[in-house]
Amino acid sequence: MANDDEKVALQAFDALFDACYARLFAYASQMVSSRDAEDIVQNVFMWLWNNRCTVDIKTSPEQYLYTAVRNRCLTLITHESVRRRVIDAIGVTLDEQSEIPEYDTVEELVARLDAEIESLPAAYREAFEMCRFSGKSYKEIAAELGVSDKTVYYRVKQALRLLRSRLGEHLYSILV
Repeated sequence: MANDDEKVALQAFDALFDACYARLFAYASQMVSSRDAEDIVQNVFMWLWNNRCTVDIKTSPEQYLYTAVRNRCLTLITHESVRRRVIDAIGVTLDEQSEIPEYDTVEELVARLDAEIESLPAAYREAFEMCRFSGKSYKEIAAELGVSDKTVYYRVKQALRLLRSRLGEHLYSILV
């Protein structure tokens, strides 16, 4: 697939896709919902195509794809687990405090949190989500993004600062 001739690369990619897609989808479906499994497998193949010239596969391409799909499924599961804990924490916070007038339901509050996280600048959001939702260290994130540890620290710090200013202290404390 790293061939300079794009037609040859596309043929190799198509052959790999045809040979592996159904099995990867079935594998991912054992861990996550069918819709999420489809998204994950498609995203893995898109990533592989976009990075075909630079990716260094040390195992068989099929084994590499299985590992990539498994890792993305686990990341999604972890993200959903953290999201569930945030929702639970919000429920406890709402029970303990007097009513928060801006939000009628926990779902509205979670939607607001999600919207604020989505509205962060892309670099800040990526570092923040990798740190808070995937549980990666600054060093791991730095290696994955190709930046320094201090850059990751700065991005997460700025994301938290922006979220604090937009959400207020009582909602921000749920994320920290």
